[in-house]
Amino acid sequence: MSVANERTLSEFLQHSGRLLQELEEGEIVLRRRGGESLVLMTASQRETLHALSRTFLLMIGDDIHAAERVLPWLGLLSAADRALCLAKLRAIAAIALDTGRLGRLTDTLDGWEATALAAWDAQQHRDRAGYDEDAPLTLERPSA
Repeated sequence: MSVANERTLSEFLQHSGRLLQELEEGEIVLRRRGGESLVLMTASQRETLHALSRTFLLMIGDDIHAAERVLPWLGLLSAADRALCLAKLRAIAAIALDTGRLGRLTDTLDGWEATALAAWDAQQHRDRAGYDEDAPLTLERPSA
């Protein structure tokens, strides 16, 4: 992702007046040493992103192929899980965009991606040569 402006949080705190003028050009990413970077944008830029996000959510609907172009890891999930994932993401995204609380959406998206990668890892394990050799052995019960 290309970022037009990137500064340190300390630089912003020392020169906020100058940097606030740069917001008209686009968002500013504020790097922090001890935590995740922050993104500074105007309210109109935020509303534009929200409107665009809502539009894309409606456009994708149940079109798995369209969603996979944005989230390629969706293809690693089973068909049922893909449908469930999209339904959950749509529902949580709608609430997150309306309330401005994106943390739950981030957690949900990260959780589904981790699930998809875990499913892929399990499939890779099953596909490797000698997979059946690790299968448990069936033993007869001792006679009484």
